[in-house]
Amino acid sequence: MRLLKNNYPIIIIFDKEGRSDCFDVVATALENAIRAQEIQDVEIIIGVPDRMFENWMLADIESVKVHYKLDSKVNQENYESLNGKSKIRSIIGSNLKYSETQDGPDIFLLCRKKIMAQNSLSFKCFLESVSELDCQWVKSEMDAGETS
Repeated sequence: MRLLKNNYPIIIIFDKEGRSDCFDVVATALENAIRAQEIQDVEIIIGVPDRMFENWMLADIESVKVHYKLDSKVNQENYESLNGKSKIRSIIGSNLKYSETQDGPDIFLLCRKKIMAQNSLSFKCFLESVSELDCQWVKSEMDAGETS
């Protein structure tokens, strides 16, 4: 991180996984651990999905269904704290596969930030923390999956 201080902010997405602490407590502990390494002059933004990155995508279940071209009647639920990878695999069924590195980014870019923030408190907090960044993803006025 010391080498990256001219490339800021540094954004870290750190899965909460099975930790019992709330996502915001995990984020604070991680930032404190980083700062304890005498890394003070670097802007760091930490997002902690409750439980894993896939939970954020499940916060907009329609985008998961669009990616896999599913007609299923899976409704939006609160997927926070569940095993997101397992939930995606159960939703898409055994005929389709989910790859974290291939499908994950594609689904995430389809997801509608407003919907995700409504259905995931951990994502809402992350979105608020990056809202002022000069970033195409943050500044996009219309999410990829939305129509006017």
